[in-house]
Amino acid sequence: MKQGLQEIIKEKDKSIERLENNLMKAGQREDDLKQMHNNYFPQIQTLINQKAIGSPKEATRKNRKKQELTRKKIRNSRKKVNPHRRRTAGSIKRRESTNRKNL
Repeated sequence: MKQGLQEIIKEKDKSIERLENNLMKAGQREDDLKQMHNNYFPQIQTLINQKAIGSPKEATRKNRKKQELTRKKIRNSRKKVNPHRRRTAGSIKRRESTNRKNL
């Protein structure tokens, strides 16, 4: 009986030790998250402020370029080529010349 109680006490001590370790790890994780928050959000706020301060002309130029690229992509995706269409010498030359321009 005495030995059975000692085993129970040992198991309880191990359990307490394990729970204390888990508690310490959780505290460390919490500190890490706080540190990450303190580092991350000021950086993001700085980036937001920099973008807001940027000149309006520069922003509109960038937006126009983005819009033009998006429109071109949309136009190109809409083009459908008939695989059964006959290719003439003229159409092949035109295609080659446009491919050279794009390079």
